[in-house]
Formats: sequence, structure tokens, C-alpha cells
Amino acid sequence: ERSKYLIDHASELIYRTDERGNLIFVNTACVEILGFSQEELVGRHYLSLVKQEAREATEKDYVRQFVKKIPNAYVEIPVIAKDGREIWLGQNSQLVLEENRVVGFQAIARDITEDKREIEELENLSLTDDLTGLYNRRGFLTLAEQQLKHAQRSDEQLVLVFADLDGLKQINDRFGHQEGSNAIMRAAQILKETFRESDIVARLGGDEFTVLATVASNDRADIIKIRLEQKLKSFNARHDQPYNLSMSIGVVLLDPRNKLSIDDLIRKADAAMYEHKQQAKEKVSR
Repeated sequence: ERSKYLIDHASELIYRTDERGNLIFVNTACVEILGFSQEELVGRHYLSLVKQEAREATEKDYVRQFVKKIPNAYVEIPVIAKDGREIWLGQNSQLVLEENRVVGFQAIARDITEDKREIEELENLSLTDDLTGLYNRRGFLTLAEQQLKHAQRSDEQLVLVFADLDGLKQINDRFGHQEGSNAIMRAAQILKETFRESDIVARLGGDEFTVLATVASNDRADIIKIRLEQKLKSFNARHDQPYNLSMSIGVVLLDPRNKLSIDDLIRKADAAMYEHKQQAKEKVSR
């Protein structure tokens, strides 16, 4: 009885679905924030509440969680209230298992619409890199500090990736600076394809890139590095160019309880990237 009272009077949206994704329970906050009655919500598929343009990406996130049996995952999704308003939810979803079989998921979500508005306002400032369209150093540091604070409040796990485009000087010297710029733009595109739209992808300057991303609680640094390396390999196989794109990559998983600044974390990721670069050189010299 006490737990039922706490769930029903929580300020967060709490709901549960069956294995097909249909809502079978919603708490009072779901009704109050979304504007639908309990009868209108129960029985609906959760995707019907998600903004049309975000449904495919949202479904992919949940399918990945189901297939890999990731116990807890954090996503940010835009939903449409009954009155047509767009509401952003920061949501932790947990699989519901019976005899090791997934029978649905339950979620606790918080209205982060105001946080998103603040980010949009920041994005309207001069925060992007002219060549690639990614965030520039100023944009990254501004948004990353805010994302880090948000992660500390919501206990999310983040990952910081530092990537250095290998051989840019040689590309410039051999093929000209225009081709060097093309290589930078291709590297930026690979990073955008590897990470989600909600992740903060930036070019810090020259051949240096960085990414701050939200990850599942059981993701490992080496898995993220492998994912990026596979994207590079796939890109090189698909494109006929006189050189292969290669990146030295450093990855640091962030504990939200750690009070390090973004600058400190970049230094740690940079050190990990330098170690990766040295290991690659040692392999070549053997």
C-alpha cells in the first residue's frame, strides 16, 4: 500500500508496458503532465505518444535494450501531450523479466523540457564549427558543462571520446589543403553517424574531435572505441579515395559522482588517445 501511494503521488512519470509495448499502468503524473485520462493512456502503444519524427530512433533504442537484455537504459524522447504541446522526457527504463523472459518494461521519466529549451538558446549562440557544422570548442565546453551537471543530478553514465584524425599533415602535403579539409569533413560525418543526435559532437580545432555521449550502464570504453573503428573501416571500404581515414581514439567513462571538470576529463581522454596512437605506432614498427 505504501509503495502504491508513493508511485501514484510521485512527481515523475511512472508507467509500465506489456511485451508488445502497450501501456498497462500509468501513474497520476502521467495523466497530469500529458493531459490524457488514465483510460485514454492504458492500452495505447507507447510509441503513439512519441513525436512522429522521433519514433524510429526511439523504437531502435528499446529494441536494442530488449534484444541485448540491458537492464537499465536512459533515453531522452519528445512526446506530444493531448493539447499538442511537445514535452521532452528524460527517461530511465528497466526491463521486466519473468523466468528470464522479457515481458515488458517499466519506466521513470522526468519532464526535461526546460533543460532542452536552455540548450536550444545556447545553440543559437556562435557555438558551431564553420567547416564541419559540429560544435566548436566553445560550444562543446558550454553544452558539456550543462550535460555534466544534468548527469550528476540524474545519476546517468556518460562517456567522453577524444579522437585525433591521423595523417592530416601528410594529406595536406601530398594532396593539398582542400583535400585535407575534405578529410576533416569526412571524419566529422563518421562521428555523427556513430553517435546519436542528442550526443554532443565537436571539433576542438585542427584534427581534434571530441564527443560527450550518454551510454547504457553496461557499456564499456573498448566497445565504444570498437564501434567507431568499425565505422571508419566501413567508410574506407565504401569510398574510393587515395588514402584511408584513420583516427587515434581515447575513451573515458565518467562517473557522475566524480566532480572533475570537463577540462580535466578532456585531458584524461587526450592521454588515453595518445596511448592509443603510440600503440598503433609500435604495431607498425614491429
